Amino acid sequence: GFKILKTDLVAGFESLIGLGIGLTPSCDDMLAGMSAWFHLTDTGHEFNKALAEFLDKKGDIVTTTVSKNLLLDYAKGHINEIVYNVINSILTNKDDIEKYTLQLIGYGSSSGTETCAGILNGYNFIKEKELIKWNSLIKQRAFVPQKFISRLKMTF
Repeated sequence: GFKILKTDLVAGFESLIGLGIGLTPSCDDMLAGMSAWFHLTDTGHEFNKALAEFLDKKGDIVTTTVSKNLLLDYAKGHINEIVYNVINSILTNKDDIEKYTLQLIGYGSSSGTETCAGILNGYNFIKEKELIKWNSLIKQRAFVPQKFISRLKMTF
């Protein structure tokens, strides 16, 4: 599913959105993390635009109402404080990365951990230049401190 996103956003969304259990299925949480990363790093505009369009057309069919609204909010840049703090700490390389990451990981049953995984996935898409279609939109590269990656890996 996530590999498909690299070449075909709509097909990727079709294979991922709604996948998992709960009010916000696992893949939706991961996509929310990616969406937040792209918004706060001013990258992946095409991703967020396509996500919002997809949800407007098919969101009521493919996922829960709660998850649809969460993803729409993130795609439009309305990101909750905990997620914002994690990404801002990464981008500014502050010492509070671990504190904010632990707060996010503790959010919900598994949503926080899955959102962290989405943030990391968003970073990896850009770091590895896997957003081939979006290269012209990438204006910056962010450094993801090892503390964040290490803490996230410990949760899986």
